[in-house]
Order: sequence, then C-alpha cells, then structure tokens
Amino acid sequence: TTMSIEGLQREGKRLNEALNKVAQDGGDKSVNISEIFFNIKKLEDGCNDEMEKFFHASESPVSKRIPKDRVQCVLEEQGTMVGSGAAIINVLDHIVSKSKLSAADKNNSASLGLLVAGEGSRLWGISSALGFLKGLTTVLGKTLVEQTMHQAVYLFDQADNHGQGLVIVAGTDNLMLPCQPLVGFHSDKTHNMWFFSKEVPVLDDSNEVLSQDTLASLAQLGIMLVDPSTQSPTLFLEKPSPQDVLDIMKEQGQKSVYFNAFCFAFTRAAGEFLVELYSRKKVADGVSFYETYDFDWSKHVIEPLSAQSRELWSKRYSDGKKTFKDERDWMSLFDFAQEYKAKFGSPTVLNMGKDAIWYDAGMANDLKALLQYSVESDVSKREIMRSLFCLPEGTNVVNSYLNNVEVPDSEPFLALRSVFKKGGSIGKGSVVVNSLFEEETHIPANTFVINSRVHSIQASSSDIHNTIVYSYFGEEGVPLKISKDSVHFSASLKSEDESVKIERGVFPINVVPKNKGDTPLLDHYNLAQNKGLSYLEQSIAGFSSPYTFKQLLSEKKISLKRTLKN
Repeated sequence: TTMSIEGLQREGKRLNEALNKVAQDGGDKSVNISEIFFNIKKLEDGCNDEMEKFFHASESPVSKRIPKDRVQCVLEEQGTMVGSGAAIINVLDHIVSKSKLSAADKNNSASLGLLVAGEGSRLWGISSALGFLKGLTTVLGKTLVEQTMHQAVYLFDQADNHGQGLVIVAGTDNLMLPCQPLVGFHSDKTHNMWFFSKEVPVLDDSNEVLSQDTLASLAQLGIMLVDPSTQSPTLFLEKPSPQDVLDIMKEQGQKSVYFNAFCFAFTRAAGEFLVELYSRKKVADGVSFYETYDFDWSKHVIEPLSAQSRELWSKRYSDGKKTFKDERDWMSLFDFAQEYKAKFGSPTVLNMGKDAIWYDAGMANDLKALLQYSVESDVSKREIMRSLFCLPEGTNVVNSYLNNVEVPDSEPFLALRSVFKKGGSIGKGSVVVNSLFEEETHIPANTFVINSRVHSIQASSSDIHNTIVYSYFGEEGVPLKISKDSVHFSASLKSEDESVKIERGVFPINVVPKNKGDTPLLDHYNLAQNKGLSYLEQSIAGFSSPYTFKQLLSEKKISLKRTLKN
C-alpha cells in the first residue's frame, strides 16, 4: 500500500541518518556501540583470528569506531552449544562477565552480540567460498555481519538515550526494515527485554481467513500471539497446524500473529539475570540448562515466558522429553520464566509492522530475491531496498569506470564501484557489485555478479539464466559455463604446503538440504525434484572420493580459511 511504502521509505532514511551520525561522531545525539561480541563455531584453528581480521578491515563506520580490544570472539567447539538458546545465553554471558568496559561506560554505551549464523549448510555454493562462515556472505556490497551492525544502530537509535545501557543480540542472517516506528522501546522496572517482530494478519474483522497461503505457511514457523494492551506475548506456538492457529486466535480474540526476526534487546541487568537462571544445573545430569544439547531460545525461553499456567506447561512435556529427560527439569523452565517476570516484567514485542521487510537469508534463493529487489522496476520498492543497504537511491552506477560498456538507461540496473575494461553490453536487470571484467563481457538478464574478477564471461541467456556468479576468479579466455538456476562459486583452499588451489563448482539455487553430518553431500538434496541440475559434491577440494559435511569440516589436510581478495 501507499502507506506502507511511505513507512518503509521513512524508516530507511532513518536508518541511514542514524548510521551517518555514527560516522560523523554525533556525540550524545548518536548511537555509541562500544563493544561487539561475535560467536562462531570452531571449524579450524585460527578461524577467530580470520574473523577479527575481517572485522577490522571492514569499512563500516561501526567497526571503525570500536577499539580492537573491544571486539571479542565467542568461540564454540564443534558439538557444543547446540541450539539457538545456547548461543544467545553464551553471548550474553560473555557480555556480562568478559566486558572490558568500565561501569560508567556500560551505562553510557550499547553492546552488540552477533551470532555469525553457522557454516551455511543451506548455502553451500556461497559459504564454501567464505571458509564456511555464513555471516561473511556479501549482499549488495555489504556482508551480513556488517548489515546486522547497521540494523543494530537503527534499532538502538529508537530506544531511550540511543540505547545507552542496552544489549542487542542478533542473528546475522536476518535482514529487516520496519515500516513503522518501534513503539514501546523504553526501559523501566517492567520493561527489560524486547523481541523485534513482524505482524502477520490472519483474520479479517469477520474472523474470515485473509489468505489460505499465509495460514498454511504458519505450520513451518514459530509464531506468537500478543496482548495489544501490554505488547507482551500471551502464547508461543512452534509449527502449529492451521486449525490450531485458528482455534486459538478466535478463542483469544486475535486477528494477527507475530514472527520473531531473531533479534532481541535486553537491559544489562536482565541479561545478567538470564545468564544466572539458565546456568543453573539440571537434575538429570548436572549440566547447565543452556549447555543442554538443542537448547532452543524459542521453545525453552520464549514459550515458558508466555505460558499461561504451570498446569498447561506440564502438559507440554510430551514435546520436551527428547531434550529434557527428567520432567523436573522441564518444569524448571516454567519456574525460571516466573522468576524473571517477577523481577523484570514480561518481555515486550516490538511490532515492525504488517509490511516490514524481513528476509531470513538462509538460501541462495533468498539472496536472489534481495538482489532482484534492488533493481525492481517499481522505483519506490527499489529505493526501499537500496536504503536498507545504505546505497544511492537514484543512481545506477556508483564510483565506477565503465569503458565501452552500454548501460541501458531505461532498464533497472545497479553497479557499485566496478570497472569494466573493453567490455560489451550488460543486459537489463543485472546487478554488479565490486567487480572487474577485463575482457569482452556479456551479462544476460536476471544475472547477478558479486565480488568478482572475471577475465571473460561468454554465455547466452539460456545458459546463464537466473544465476548468481559469486566470488569467481576465472582464467583469461576461458568461457564461463553455468547451468540453469544455479549459483557459480569458487573456494580458495590452502593446503599444507601453503599452495592455494581454486576449485569451481555449481550449486542449485532452490535446493534445501535435508540434513547434514554423516550424510554424503549429494544426499542432502532431493535428486528427483532437482533432476538435471548440477550439485556441489567433491569438487570443492578436489577429493577423489565423496566426503560428508562432517568430514569436510574436520579434514586436517585442507584449511578452509577464507582468503580476502581485493
């Protein structure tokens, strides 16, 4: 609607203004993020060093203002801290116990915890080129880590005193832009934890379903019902059936449900108390609650916080037996929630609006949608996406030297800081970011080229249609052949003798892996459904036999460190 587009445009400008204030050192009028903790799985020795090097090489105004000793890595060993709740509590623990800030600085600045989104098993073709650090995936010239930092600045800026004394913990694969101001982002005795959420209307004023597709999609997600008078969650449902959703909504008189954008804010005192609660030991095995295998933030923290009674929570134990073997431990989760609410009040759901932008950038297809949005033929929508990534709204070529390249003025097109020497023509709808093409270049419609240095691209639209070319370093005169609906990638792998090997392969855009671990890579995918597509198998490291996901990550002869390339 016109109103929602205007809201997104307004909030996009607000994001850019907040970030500009940080870049210009706006003092008391700007957000002051004074420390960042990021958590990653330990895929290999030194991966935290690689991440810190990347962070300090970043051009983000946020990272430029933070001293090196205030950027800390929360490293998790493989097989530990499994579950979203484990990651969040672990990061909060580090912010509470390992902060290098003085007491005064803690009160006068904000802290940020970044969950670097795992190894990207659903994004193999891209994450493999990044050392299996999904948070380093680049979208429109910014990594997911950088984009999450910029979103945090925007969110802190809407809190009291620009977020002083607050902590935000966020997953780095969730991109979002509210379409309205965030109402209720203020701290007092009963407001100390906030969930950033998108409202999804389900019923009209006559209690009729607005969209059957929307209703069906709820079965794949965790949703909340919210009391509009208090903005507190009254019920959390994990992948409910459509009929259950309808019954409960009508019973509670609700018209909408809320999705979590996996971004949460806390006062420091509330964060410290959450760490204390979930560090307590279980009756069953003496392991702390948050270190329990598969400890889930939604199921084991949010759901008991919204549970209506101890009796109803007890009835939910049949769904919790797999994680909590002793029912007394399951009931402790409800008791922890009551302790928290008695001390700090119920969590507050901050409504980003019905038409807020929210992408869970978990698959290549998600990235494809984001890139297409930036060259959308509808000028308003295009400008909204560009504002989210702090890009010029009305310019198609930025800081670029184009030699003999025809850019169609009448078609949506985006190029950023790119040089095309002796190039040809670029088809309509293309997105080219930080790229250099030195030979004759033909890029058909609906193609995206990211962070690339390619000597030659020669392909017809039928060969390369709907493709993302990602981090490809080609050889001069060698045509680039890409299967339909695939991502093309290269991975730089460092061997024991320090030689660097560039491997090539393709990865289907629309494929979701079924599982990981000991399963051979090809078995991750539904082969029948994706017949004829090319797959990432062993070509990534040139192995002579198929490797499993687990074997590939633990292989000692090959280092999977990301190599930064100019």
